[in-house]
Amino acid sequence: LLDARADRLPQYEPTAERVGILLLSCAAAFALNVSALYAIKLTSAIAIVLLSQGKTAVTLSSAATSSSTASRMCASSAARRSPCSRSARTRTCRPPSEARRARH
Repeated sequence: LLDARADRLPQYEPTAERVGILLLSCAAAFALNVSALYAIKLTSAIAIVLLSQGKTAVTLSSAATSSSTASRMCASSAARRSPCSRSARTRTCRPPSEARRARH
């Protein structure tokens, strides 16, 4: 294993919730593979590639949209004189009441 916490693997306790999530993940992966085989049977490999490219484009555009929405929310908060803090991973905006408390 390439995980830095691999030495803790023997102490892993498979609870009912963890086993359920694992089984659900396995079922989803199986369904995905069956549906891909069925789609290839009904169409061609080129159609599957184009479908995959379309799914990727939709995923990337939705990620970009959610990122720009967060930027607009922060910009609108800044216009109301509510300070926005930026970090490498997150961007948070505080309502004016919290901003006043943070200054005091």
